[in-house]
Amino acid sequence: MTFENYTSCTLQLQERSIQEGTWTDDPETQIAPADSTEMRTESDEMQRGTEASVTYEMVNCKSETLEGQMVTFEWSNPFYGDNSYEFEHTSGGVHTYYASDDPNAAHAAVTAQVSEPA
Repeated sequence: MTFENYTSCTLQLQERSIQEGTWTDDPETQIAPADSTEMRTESDEMQRGTEASVTYEMVNCKSETLEGQMVTFEWSNPFYGDNSYEFEHTSGGVHTYYASDDPNAAHAAVTAQVSEPA
């Protein structure tokens, strides 16, 4: 998964959680403004899937409105059934978006973006 930061803030990792599977590429502890990072999880048992999340805090922002905002991205890629992706964030001025080349593929390539309003 690619996580892109299109804000004036540094994204500081607050939590990484994995309910199913294992991290194969750990999330970065910081994502600088206008930068991105790669992270990956995969199944660690036969006929299992992966489910994980990352939470970043927005720090060193040019906008006081964004300072301290929390952004969480969660994903689930089960062995059976549809994949799911979801953003959660605190209120106020954060835009989130995700896209996938094939959202229900076993090895879906997902891009998650955080941005500021225009």
